[in-house]
Parts: sequence; structure tokens; C-alpha cells
Amino acid sequence: MIRRGASSRVRTWPVVVSLLACTRAPSPAPAIADVAGPPPREPASREASPREPAAPQTPAPPSPPRFERPPSWPPELVFPDGFDPADTSLTVGEIGDLRLWQTVEGTTIDALATAWAQALEANGYSLREPCAQQPTHACAWTGHDRVVALEVAPGWRDGSVGATVQWLPAGHRPLAHLPGPCVKPPQRTREIDVRSSGIDQQGEFRQGEAHWSLSTRPSVDLDGDGRLDVLVPHAKLGSCPWEVPHDVYVMRGACGHRLGTVVGSIEEPTFTAPFHKGLRDIHTSASWASGARLVPEHHTRERRYVFDGRALRLVQDLHRSGQCHHCGVSSCTEP
Repeated sequence: MIRRGASSRVRTWPVVVSLLACTRAPSPAPAIADVAGPPPREPASREASPREPAAPQTPAPPSPPRFERPPSWPPELVFPDGFDPADTSLTVGEIGDLRLWQTVEGTTIDALATAWAQALEANGYSLREPCAQQPTHACAWTGHDRVVALEVAPGWRDGSVGATVQWLPAGHRPLAHLPGPCVKPPQRTREIDVRSSGIDQQGEFRQGEAHWSLSTRPSVDLDGDGRLDVLVPHAKLGSCPWEVPHDVYVMRGACGHRLGTVVGSIEEPTFTAPFHKGLRDIHTSASWASGARLVPEHHTRERRYVFDGRALRLVQDLHRSGQCHHCGVSSCTEP
């Protein structure tokens, strides 16, 4: 039997005399000193050093989206990166004009004009003169034996911006001399109210009103120098907008040469029409409805003007008419 006491000594009690005679008592174990050791040391407190603020990470600008170039586009046609060709329309003229229309949502006139300037410069074109800012952003570029005319303006849809870019035919040179004096086109504006009424397809009577403002304005580049030429409405002739004659001034800087008069709205074929004696043919059209009878008469009139070296001449005048059950008959007044 083994008994443990307060001390750590171990004692063996004899049980049998013979066992005691044959067994040596073990050496006493060293006593454990009852002295307390040094108190535990607390780890020295470490004050956290202030961390340097992390430098702000500037995100890399997103790469512009890449779009596939239409395979039908001519190789000389330049187009800025990051824009979708699906938002464009291209006309290839019979004498080599390339005319591109672009409509972009969510951008500004300055941003779109800058994108086109960078694309043209990157492809070897040089700005011919400072860009005009009013009434639209307009520039002319030269390179590769061509003139490129750029116009950027508010688009037809709300919040959109439109660009018109035209590569004139390679090797084209505008007329060095134009007939008549070079004068400043008169600044003129006519305000016309147009009221229309008629029976719609449900048999209901409808009426409406529209306001037209006809003013001196850049319209179309007739001589192919990269600058828009000016139309000036007549002060008195014509009562409805489609009847008002406009004088045509081919511009040379701030002055222009008055070369004739046209009637009707300028139509798209004019912008890429062939040159005759140095000026493009001008195509105009007008449409309206008339008559006090139950069924109105609808009219369409198409005209073509050609420059003969001295003035614009009317060479074609087509007038078609027919009954139109649901056309609105119009009347015009000036305030």
C-alpha cells in the first residue's frame, strides 16, 4: 500500500522480515523548495504605428467597344472607333461622292466632332481652316486628293446628335471664278402658320396647325468646295412654305454669288448630283392638298435646276395630282 503525504518522500513499510532483509531502501528524492518563482512578465504593450493611407486607385478608362466594319464600305471611308456603323447610312454618288449620315444617342456635338477629327487626322487628312461653330459645327479637311466636309448638329430625335460627312470626288476642283458680284447674302426670315383639316380613316374630322420659320441658312455644297452654300427666302412671293422661292448664293468666304432662284425643298439627290459647268444639279420637291370638295386633290411637284455657266435654269418640272380621301387641305397665313 502506498500513501501520499504533504511531502513528496516515498516510504516503504516492511511486511515480511525476509523481504526487508533482501531489499535496499531507495534513496530519498530531493525535496522541492517551497519558494515562489518570479512573477510572470506581461508582454510589453506595442502601440500600433499609424498606417499610411492607401493611394487611391484610378480605374483605367474603359476600352471603346469594337464594331465590325461593313464589308460594303469603300476602303477610303474613315470611321471613328467606338461608334456603331449600324447607326449610319451611306450613299455612293455616281461621280464618286461618299456621303455618310450618322445619328448617335447620349453624346454631345463637341464629343462627336472631336472623334471625327481624330479619325481623319489619324488617316492622313489635314484641317483646311478653323471650324465654324454656328449655326452648326462645320469643317473641311483635305488629303488623298480629296476634300472631306464634316457637319455636326443636333439630331432629329430628342437627345441625339447627327454628323454628316462627305468625301467629294477625288481630283475635283471647284470653280475659280463665278459670274456676278460677290455680296453678303441678305438676312431674312419669314414666319408662316399652316392650318390643315380633313377626314381621317375612321371618318372623324381632324384639324391641326404647324408653324414654319423660313430664314437665310446654309443648305447644300453646290460647287464642291467643302462649304455649304446659302439659300435666302423671298420677302413676299409665295404664301405657303412650299411655294416660297429661295435665292441661291454660292459662297466664297463671307460673300456669295447669287446664281438663281429655286422653289421647293432641296431633295437628297442634290447632295451627290453630277456637276454641270461647275455646279451640282438641284432637285426640289413640294406636296400639298387642295380643294373645297368632299375629296381633296393631292399634288406633288418635282423640279430640277441646272447651271449653264451663267445662272441656274429650270430644266424639268413634273406636276402630278390625284384624289386623296384622307389628306388634309392646308391654308397658310403670316402673322
